[in-house]
This record gives sequence, structure tokens and C-alpha cells, in this order.
Amino acid sequence: MAATQKDKCQIWDRFGEATIDLFATRYNTQCLSFFSPNDQDALMGVDALAHPWLRVLLYAFLLLALIPTTLTRVKQEGPSLILIAPNWTKEFRKTDQLFVSWARPHIGKPITKQHLSHWIVGAIALAYSSKGMQPPAALRAHSTRGMATSWALFWGISIREICAAANWASPHTFAMFYRLDVTAPTLVHTVLSVCPPEGQDPPARE
Repeated sequence: MAATQKDKCQIWDRFGEATIDLFATRYNTQCLSFFSPNDQDALMGVDALAHPWLRVLLYAFLLLALIPTTLTRVKQEGPSLILIAPNWTKEFRKTDQLFVSWARPHIGKPITKQHLSHWIVGAIALAYSSKGMQPPAALRAHSTRGMATSWALFWGISIREICAAANWASPHTFAMFYRLDVTAPTLVHTVLSVCPPEGQDPPARE
């Protein structure tokens, strides 16, 4: 698939010029270097998912069926990728906010923070109930922030990286308000079925 020349210029101006097109042919590639699903003359080879990706800015305008696999690869390996995907909500979206309502009469309008919090708490409570357990009485949507960052620290992510990802100016914020003890067996271990990243042993406990 290919973007128009106008679209391409706008994308390059905003995100930078990509070096490799992951899913293209000689007729629609947006980059000099490209992988192709079936073109044997593709400079980088056939089937991008079967090859290692260089640490350069990548570009992908691909079939919907390939998006989950591609995003999994990005999550695992961390390359920089410009992903072009259909905007199914364009016709009814009334806001730039990510989450919008499907319910009448609010279709296309932004979801409130209260609704999002309610959904998050509901999902966590459902995880507990699926294991035959009662969710914590003080459960809030904000609880996920402390749990996620505490597990990141447990698995060896540096304080600096955690603070940067969470947009905290100082480790003091994490230590005082968010750090949780995730080393002792708790209901969370059972509900989340926590396991170490693939190929990594859990840190030694004192």
C-alpha cells in the first residue's frame, strides 16, 4: 500500500524521513530500501517479519491482519516505526482525544475520565473474580500506576527510566507515593499470573 506524495511529505515533515519501507513493492515503496511480501528484487528481502530490522526509522503501510504481529515485534525489539493505519472513526469522531463514545447520543464525543476510571476498575475487578477472589476494597484506576512501575523496578528497570516513562521529575515521587512491595506473595501474583520476561530469570530475593 502507498501514501500519496502529499501525505508522504507531511509524514516526513512531522516524524522524520524513514529509511526502510517494511511492506512494499518496487511500484509503491516510500523508501529506497524496502522489504516486499513477494518481490524477489526487493533490496532488503522478502517478508519483513522473517528478517532482522535495522536500527533506523522504519515505515509501514500494511494490511490490517499484519498490524498485531508488527506491533508485537516493535514492542519486543523497540525499533522506531511510522505505522500508517486506517482511521475507522474519522467519519464520526468529534475530538482528537483517543477514546471516544459509541453510545448515543454521545457518539464521537470524548469519554470522560470518570468513565475510563470505571472501566479500568471494572477490568481489574473482573480479573480478581475470574480467580474466585474479591478485589481490594480501595481499588482505584490510579492503582495501576503504582503496580506497573513497582513491577518494572522489580524486573530491573532503572529508576531513571521509570521516572521518565511516568513523567516524574524525581524518584522521590515514586518512593513516597507509588512504590509497592511486590516481592511477597499476594493476591496480585495469582490474579495477574506474573512471570518474568522470556529468557529472563526473576531477580534474586533477599
